[in-house]
Amino acid sequence: MKTIAFACVLLLLLPLAGTAQDLILGLGPHETASVVKKSSRTPTVRLRDGSLLTVSYRENLGFKVTWTKNAKTFALADSLTNALMVQAAEKDIDGDGKHEVIIAAKITDDNIEVTVFRKPEFETYYQRWSSFTAVAAVEFPGDNTVKIYDLNGKAGTYRFDRHGKLTELP
Repeated sequence: MKTIAFACVLLLLLPLAGTAQDLILGLGPHETASVVKKSSRTPTVRLRDGSLLTVSYRENLGFKVTWTKNAKTFALADSLTNALMVQAAEKDIDGDGKHEVIIAAKITDDNIEVTVFRKPEFETYYQRWSSFTAVAAVEFPGDNTVKIYDLNGKAGTYRFDRHGKLTELP
């Protein structure tokens, strides 16, 4: 009986262990790609337009996030040499039906840098739209806001203006 109870507890806690390091909260496992330092993994996320978003780590180059479309690969962000972990995802953060690309880089245990890329109307390439720092994690509810979490799990809610700048909501 104790073995069955232990197995049930283990099965319940196993999914939580897989999401403990997420920097971008509220996304499914197939909507995000993350890599920790010294990892040889190169996970990819297939974006809604059919292109691929890839996160990789090389000892001499650091983290690299690339975007591949029509067999052409482009560096989406500069090489992140001082990061401990990088997570990339696609999400419609403002509810307009067009998805943005989000890159979160964990610099220290209490500092992450978040960059949001948007594809302008009638454009082919993603362009940097917003960038900000957070403490522990971020979440994009999809209503043009972002929740920025601290180490204790408390969140502050901020709204994006049309230029990508953040203003705190009361």
